[in-house]
Amino acid sequence: MTTVPGLAPVIWNFSVWDEEVARRLNTMLGKRIVLHYREYRGIPTDCFGSTDYFVDRVQEIPDEPG
Repeated sequence: MTTVPGLAPVIWNFSVWDEEVARRLNTMLGKRIVLHYREYRGIPTDCFGSTDYFVDRVQEIPDEPG
C-alpha cells in the first residue's frame, strides 16, 4: 500500500470473507485498486480471519492516460 508517491510501500494485512471478492482480487494482481473494508477489533482471529480488517469490495483504478 502506497499513500504518497516516492515512498516505500507498506505491507497491509487483511482478510477476505467473500470468495467472489477473493477471486476478483486475484485477477487484479499487479493493478492499481481500491479496497473497501470494515474494521472489526476484538473478534477472535481463529473464528473469522487473521486480521482486524475485512475487505468486502474491490475496485480497479483505470490507468491514467499519457
